[in-house]
Amino acid sequence: MTEQTELRRLRVHESVEEKFPKEAFVEAFDDLDISTELVGDGESYEATDAVASFAPREEFLDAGWVHVIRAGYDAFDTEAYEEAGTPLTNSTGVHDTTVGEIAVGYMLSLARLLHCYRDHQNESEWYEPDYERPFTVENERLCVIGLGTLGEGVARRADALGMEVVGVRRSEESTSSVSELYHPDDLHEVIGGARFVAVVAPHTPETDELLSAAEFEAMRAEAY
Repeated sequence: MTEQTELRRLRVHESVEEKFPKEAFVEAFDDLDISTELVGDGESYEATDAVASFAPREEFLDAGWVHVIRAGYDAFDTEAYEEAGTPLTNSTGVHDTTVGEIAVGYMLSLARLLHCYRDHQNESEWYEPDYERPFTVENERLCVIGLGTLGEGVARRADALGMEVVGVRRSEESTSSVSELYHPDDLHEVIGGARFVAVVAPHTPETDELLSAAEFEAMRAEAY
């Protein structure tokens, strides 16, 4: 798409229904100055079309702009988009609150055995674990691998609970919720001292198989 190209239509691919009610998604753009329509497979596209989609389609390469309605874009062939000159964007940062809360929720559940209490309650059983077994997350070390928007969301909430948060990232850019930063080359060292390890790195060729048997062996026996 050249700088002079003017977008005239937003075409919402029906694959957005994977995450949203597709009609409601289209209606959310009623205030746009351009028309918005729901489309399926087999459509043709022009340089004046913008596309919002959950899933990739080869014909999208003919559009003027394609937006992925999720943070992860590994399903889309970025080299093909670069070759076609079609801008491809993603919804980075859209899940920072939900992922952060889910991660903290799991850590609290694992520490306080909330999932065990739930299971016993479903069976109408009184459950009392060994005194030493439940623990508090306060002062426990959390290693966050990947400190993008999602990782910072996890780190910020864990820091608010009084956890010792350390991070692994390639850049040296600091974040206020992380006490220490480590390079990926030091991954074994940092996860070896952590009670919890949160993996929030994007799936890229560099992060593929980032954690394998060797990394799990480097972790503490009581780590999560």
